Amino acid sequence: MQAAGWKRVVASDANLVQLAIAYGARGVASFYSVSRVIGLASEKCALGRVADAVEMESGEVLYEASAFGAKVIAIRGISDAVDEDLPLDFNKVVTSSGEVSIPRVLGEVVRHPMSTPALVRFGKQSRMAAENLGAFLDRYVEGVISSMSSSIGAAAT
Repeated sequence: MQAAGWKRVVASDANLVQLAIAYGARGVASFYSVSRVIGLASEKCALGRVADAVEMESGEVLYEASAFGAKVIAIRGISDAVDEDLPLDFNKVVTSSGEVSIPRVLGEVVRHPMSTPALVRFGKQSRMAAENLGAFLDRYVEGVISSMSSSIGAAAT
């Protein structure tokens, strides 16, 4: 994991990554953390030359956790493909605390009514990504627990 302006790289734990892949995650070599929503396909493609995945949240979380010695991994659900523009400029609808403001979304839809079908499609894709991520995490956490139990049992014998 790396980010613009960082002088650091946070590495995921190799065992956690291998376990995630075994449970069906697609492994990537690198994530790049940015401070704003990347909405245009052209920008996504340009950042694709820097990393395999671009996102906003994981970098700081992983950095803080690893600073305390935790083994870390970023597992993300993907709601929008690299080759598709987001239906709205989400930088305009996110609050200072990082929440999506429904009134701001509605304001953008009023200003850009032709974005409605794409916004509905994006909502469906986001819901599906969240459901798939939740189902994956259920299996993965059980696998991590099982793996840890096996390791502890092996160390005790």
